Amino acid sequence: MLKRKKPSYRELKERNLELNASESAQGVTRLASVPISLYVDINLKCNLKCPSCHRNHPQYDSFEWPTMPFETFERVARELFPTAYRVMLTGGGESLVHPDIDRMLDLCVDYEVFPTIVTNGTTVTVKRAKLLADAGAYVGVSTTAPAGRRSRGCAIRAGGTGSGSRSRTSGTRGPRPATRRSFPTCRSWCSVTTSASSPALSSSRARTASSS
Repeated sequence: MLKRKKPSYRELKERNLELNASESAQGVTRLASVPISLYVDINLKCNLKCPSCHRNHPQYDSFEWPTMPFETFERVARELFPTAYRVMLTGGGESLVHPDIDRMLDLCVDYEVFPTIVTNGTTVTVKRAKLLADAGAYVGVSTTAPAGRRSRGCAIRAGGTGSGSRSRTSGTRGPRPATRRSFPTCRSWCSVTTSASSPALSSSRARTASSS
């Protein structure tokens, strides 16, 4: 008896995208399709102390900034990455100081999902830069701060306007399975935060929202 060929991630993503577009056109509010874009808040810790950041307000002096366990992220990846096109790994902290960020990026490569990261750039090594490139990551470099001011441990470019800079890395992964322009006007998204000790991912369809 011949075994049925398992569909590739690209095929799964395309099927889910078509289903989502169809549901959008019909005005369906409870979706059978799963999220196309994900927001996974992996880390609220930061290695800098920028004076303009809300994190340095006295009310947060004794606050313990949480970090998502890798096991939780792995579960998110297993259940949602096969049909997702992109995942935003950006929250209130510095994503690249997460102790398992390299393993998380490896999962993005394995599941062919493109990560978006906003970073202060201070922890980027040659190895990590290559990993970001191989993952096809969209990287935003945050330089937001009062122009020309230097804070404790915070490197700010002299004369900076606080507007920041963004760049798209290019690696060895090959062409994107779908560009932003090819997405339907209505896209589904799902958010998973570090504050959820054990997110009920199995009910993510009920929480899926559509945005135009």
